[in-house]
Amino acid sequence: MQTSTIQNIATPIETWVNPNHTIQQGCSAIQNQKSHVILLGKPNAPMGIVSAGDVVNAIANNIDIANTPLSEIATTNIATINENSSLTECLKMFQETHVRCIFVTHNNNITSIISKNIILSKHSEILDLAIAEATAKLQETADNRDELLGTAAHDIRNPLGVILAWCELFEDIFDDQISLEISEGLETIKKQATHILEILNQFLDVSKIESGKVHLHITEFDPAEIILSAYKSNLIRAQKKMIPLENDAPLTMPLIKGDRDRIQSTIYKLIQNAIKYSKAGELIRIKAYNEEDKLKIEIIDSGQGIPLEEQERIFTAFAKTSTRPTAGETSTGLGLAIAKKIIEIHQGKLKLTSEPGKGSIFTIELPNS
Repeated sequence: MQTSTIQNIATPIETWVNPNHTIQQGCSAIQNQKSHVILLGKPNAPMGIVSAGDVVNAIANNIDIANTPLSEIATTNIATINENSSLTECLKMFQETHVRCIFVTHNNNITSIISKNIILSKHSEILDLAIAEATAKLQETADNRDELLGTAAHDIRNPLGVILAWCELFEDIFDDQISLEISEGLETIKKQATHILEILNQFLDVSKIESGKVHLHITEFDPAEIILSAYKSNLIRAQKKMIPLENDAPLTMPLIKGDRDRIQSTIYKLIQNAIKYSKAGELIRIKAYNEEDKLKIEIIDSGQGIPLEEQERIFTAFAKTSTRPTAGETSTGLGLAIAKKIIEIHQGKLKLTSEPGKGSIFTIELPNS
């Protein structure tokens, strides 16, 4: 977009009038210059501005224009701005000073003038410029944040990996010599280190999604396969909590297009979430079916349920709800926010139906190929 600058919308000033000149002389200057205004003083010492309207008002008020100096009717509330300033800065100055005109300076000398009407006529362009500038700054901030997160991820992952490796090494080497207390301590260390890694990875996922830097590997695949894989990956977790987990999805379904790994990861996390918030004996079912032009995948639990007033914010990052994990599991507060974004990137929807005490249904809707 070709944008205007202060220099190419300002009117050059060629003549300055002595403020002691009479109104009548000022009237002649206006006529000779074919201008609506005349400026009083010198380029490095402006003293005021007189418009054609000021002269007309003076005549209408029976002022002696032959003997009254221009300084008597001049507006002395003036403002100056450097020629390198932006249109946005110029508009801001008009809003803050309430002046009719702004003098444009070059090397501290006034060379041109901008009227309020001119700058207002450029309001739309100035708004576009301001939005472009703000967008550029936001992008720069996002890029800096991503770089910082990437560096932090690298610096944090390495020592966490060392901690986990040493814990496993101690368990392997001193398996028979470790007391129950030490064994529980090592397990706690591993659990917390793994949790930190999970938080770090989810922070990076959120950062990529928000900055639009998520790269999808689009292929055509059978959704029944990834549902089965996500189901099997969660079986042991469910069995440990004595939670029945059933996969009622068909063994084969019409192909869909998308990032197979990301969609599978989303299904896995939704099942994992259902297990996390369910108690022993509370059934979790996975269903999948085609409805019109959509594939629907449902993760249905019979657990705590989510109050209606909390359901709208459940998909926002770090959302706090009254529901709690049933076996002391940890939560980053980012899982559902990431899941929703991933499904939306695939032009789909992630929905929630829930009632306290009766469980929840998380439904993934994806377009069929």
